[in-house]
Amino acid sequence: MTTRTVGVVLASGIWAAAATLAAAQEAPATKDADIRLHPSALVQLIDHLGGREISLPRAKVVSVINPRAFLVESAGPLSGTPGKLNRVVVLVNGGSLVVEPGLLVGSTVRVVGIARTIVGMQVTREVPWPPELTHDIVRRYEIRAAVLSSSVEAADGVELTRVPVEP
Repeated sequence: MTTRTVGVVLASGIWAAAATLAAAQEAPATKDADIRLHPSALVQLIDHLGGREISLPRAKVVSVINPRAFLVESAGPLSGTPGKLNRVVVLVNGGSLVVEPGLLVGSTVRVVGIARTIVGMQVTREVPWPPELTHDIVRRYEIRAAVLSSSVEAADGVELTRVPVEP
């Protein structure tokens, strides 16, 4: 890949993030807003989008922490650069994953939920913060945003979470 091609790809990503932010600022602040963006764009815009309903339509699962938490990064042909991985932790709201971790890692999924900063997710306690995600692990794995997820779907639309039904 040439330097010019990389420059065009990076410029396109910056333009797309700016367009997403502009659309989010113009949209009414309702829970129904569906702001679609890549995980790396969410990380860049988390200070503006925190607390809003978002969709990550092309998120690659990097790691499953436990049945209620996993890490994603932007899916695409270019792999991330260490120091700029921009990963997002997804916490399943009120349910858990119904797929084995080995099957999920490396898959592209669609995540829908509420965007949160790492601090905001820990403070609100909407769901328990995974004890595996210590401050050192968050820093080392470059986790820079969180999503309180109401839905996680495979690329073909199959729901990958289940909320327990109370009797």
